Amino acid sequence: MTQNKFIIKDDFLDDPHMILARVGSFHFFSKHTHPSLSIDPTTSGFPGLRTDHLHNIDSALFGYLLYKIAPLYKHEFELDHVNANYIFSFSKVKKDTHTWEHNDGEHCIAGILYLNPEPIDPIMSGTRIAESNIENKFNRFVMYDGSQTHQQNGAWGDDWDDCRLTMNMFIYDKEFIE
Repeated sequence: MTQNKFIIKDDFLDDPHMILARVGSFHFFSKHTHPSLSIDPTTSGFPGLRTDHLHNIDSALFGYLLYKIAPLYKHEFELDHVNANYIFSFSKVKKDTHTWEHNDGEHCIAGILYLNPEPIDPIMSGTRIAESNIENKFNRFVMYDGSQTHQQNGAWGDDWDDCRLTMNMFIYDKEFIE
């Protein structure tokens, strides 16, 4: 993979408000209660709350998102969809949630889709990837080499209904994980 590479696509989804309506019906779990905790190491250390993996809870939405992102990672990261494993989930983080600098592994393409229509302080609620600060902008998709060090800059909200909402995507090259 290409180090220090990231792609930003604004106005990524055709109808992001439809996605928000669907997210409202999903159940969010802590890292201690997540249904995939025992089979998926990426669920063992996330901040805030996350949904179950999208392919388990909404296969149509999962398919739509694959349709949208596959051309990006194939072109920019040279990974064919046939050789990939996918973990997509929605994430909520509020202002008192502890976050940390980390990477997602050497053979991972990571992505984040910002889903708050009016984020409070878009710079401070965005994401730092390597030395770059990415602004939290509604319907912005950011894809990057998961081996790059990154951290969310911050969040807002005192409760889970008014906080930072994103979709986190991890795409792993099967050649290196099986």
